[in-house]
Amino acid sequence: MKSEVKKLIEKELEKYKQKDVKILDKQYTLYIVPELCDEDLNIFEGFLFVEADNKSEVSYLKTRYKPPVSGYAPRIGIILYDGHLLLKDYRKNKHIIKTLKKINKTFLNKLKKALSDPKEENLNKLFDRSDVIEEFYILYKKARKFLLKNIKGIPEEEKREEFVDNFMMQMLTLWYL
Repeated sequence: MKSEVKKLIEKELEKYKQKDVKILDKQYTLYIVPELCDEDLNIFEGFLFVEADNKSEVSYLKTRYKPPVSGYAPRIGIILYDGHLLLKDYRKNKHIIKTLKKINKTFLNKLKKALSDPKEENLNKLFDRSDVIEEFYILYKKARKFLLKNIKGIPEEEKREEFVDNFMMQMLTLWYL
């Protein structure tokens, strides 16, 4: 999945002008997005794509790095590391971390849309968690249906449903804790 995500990111970013920026004594490539730039205010924002070597680099880019107020600055950081994808909106100070193995088509489509058409609305959708909630609900319904079908010790349908609902609620409570 890493190669698929990386290929998608590189393919979408190749159309943007590139500018080298120095962050913590290391050179990174900033992909300048015309829609995020304002020459009058001297703001040239874009995507910062990094394949991080170590956790300290990731930690710095995630929590401690503050982009400059003007000049060339990353708006969205896209950081691949250790089987994860970190997306960081430096302007709004929001981030999301996805496990590469668990990235679904819905999220890939949101990422592609944000990279190809970087309007504020599309960038915000990257950090929207509704796809996770939707996926969780689908899995919840499947698990409930599976339990209803396979629990044989309770003959009455109504009592079996009550037991499954209580059991699922207890499992959710334990998982949440």
